[in-house]
Amino acid sequence: MFFQTTVASLRLLFLMSLFGSVSAFSQTYTNPITPYGCADPGAFYDSATQKFYMACTGGRFRIKSSNNLVNWKQTNGYLLPAAPATWAYPGRNWAPHLTRIGNTYLGYFVQNNSRGNGAIAVSWSNDINSDFIMRNAPVTEQDPLGVIDPSFFVEPSNGKPYLVYKVDGNSRRQNTQIKIQELGPGGQALAPGSSPILIKTGGSKMANLIEGQDLIKRGQYYYLFYSYGDYTRSYRMYVARADNLFGPYTGDRLILSGTSNGQFYAPGHGTVVRVLGKDYFVYHAYDRADPNTATIGRKAMLDRIYWNNDWPIISNGSPSETPQSLPILPGQKNENEFKVTISQFSDLFDPLYLSRASDYLYAPEDSHITFEDNQGNILLRVQNHGYITDFSQAANNNARALISTVVTSSLLF
Repeated sequence: MFFQTTVASLRLLFLMSLFGSVSAFSQTYTNPITPYGCADPGAFYDSATQKFYMACTGGRFRIKSSNNLVNWKQTNGYLLPAAPATWAYPGRNWAPHLTRIGNTYLGYFVQNNSRGNGAIAVSWSNDINSDFIMRNAPVTEQDPLGVIDPSFFVEPSNGKPYLVYKVDGNSRRQNTQIKIQELGPGGQALAPGSSPILIKTGGSKMANLIEGQDLIKRGQYYYLFYSYGDYTRSYRMYVARADNLFGPYTGDRLILSGTSNGQFYAPGHGTVVRVLGKDYFVYHAYDRADPNTATIGRKAMLDRIYWNNDWPIISNGSPSETPQSLPILPGQKNENEFKVTISQFSDLFDPLYLSRASDYLYAPEDSHITFEDNQGNILLRVQNHGYITDFSQAANNNARALISTVVTSSLLF
């Protein structure tokens, strides 16, 4: 037993030695990703231009562009035209969501109607660096409660687009609801004959309402990411999943929250951005380290989404405060990411052999190692909080069975 344990440690140390000369964090970023206020960020990756685009609550929703999801610059595009539609109540709009259908860019956002209730508006343009055209009628509205927080989803199996939104019940002391409804092919209006379908219900008070949702499909499951609570204090993110688009969505796992002594608090209202099979979460949070937080408000944040047993994991459950690896676009290379082939690896993680003091791996301070498959599923993640990292816990968590399925993995520092 001792011999096999020693071999395990030596093999792991050998893997580490392959990359020992690489400088750590040569391509990294640290939250927040905007120094200015950027609440309710709606971001997406545009394969046509190979760029990321984002809009935030405020003004006319000026569109920002980025090559890496971190460094943003202003474009000449605005989701809200200088002269809004006649049905709109001036100055009452928020929560933009960007996407593209065919050659047309679309922006969905909350726009109060003439009666002062929230409605979902849409604008569009073939040129993202231009003023968008706003539809002269809401996509959907529901008086007197109002509907807010639009997000966009395409069913992979048939390409049908859907609008997902919140029924603002808490504005009238009623329960909040998340609904989904099919859009027409161009995404500018609801599909004829379609009806809204309730997929999630929350509470009626600030402390237990749900909102700011985003919906994705991954593998066999649909995942509903949603914000919960008071956006100024107790905001946090949950995720529920379903094996059917229309639910039921269950599980309701807490995946992101602030801490009482951390730099960031009240994280939420984000969008999942997928590129090259990896998922990232763009969201907002308040920054305790900024003395101007009361004026600036919520800043845009970015964290990688990892997957474990078909459930998402974001950072350590709270916004990251340390350097993180930059997202990679097609044709780009990140020096912090390596592909290694590991064969006959399962014997290294037998709990019978990983119970001795020799089963430790030296790792650089403030670094981490993640073994994952090509779909982003975590096979083993080791976070070093000192100088020595223990692998025995990974064995106790059935890492042996997972590792044995690996052909090619990512080794991240």
